[in-house]
Amino acid sequence: NSLSNDLVPGLWSKVSYLSLKPLGAWMEDYIRRVRFFQLWLNTGTPASFWISGFFFPQGFLTAALQSHARRYKCAVDTLSYSFTVRVMESGEDV
Repeated sequence: NSLSNDLVPGLWSKVSYLSLKPLGAWMEDYIRRVRFFQLWLNTGTPASFWISGFFFPQGFLTAALQSHARRYKCAVDTLSYSFTVRVMESGEDV
């Protein structure tokens, strides 16, 4: 019934990222996410990350801080992020 109504099936949405998109757009987004992680796996750590592509981005950001703290032997609670929003013309600007 979900497929004919262009809805993400309940069994899928229970174990996937939160989204209000209809099924077609959800599948396109899902494929983009898989490609992002496949590229990361095949070619190594990317120069930049598609943060909203993560299932739980807070976990990724916390893990990055913890990894840095362990590597440089400093307290994780002394670390923080600083962001600068930049206007980009295309993906090549990243």
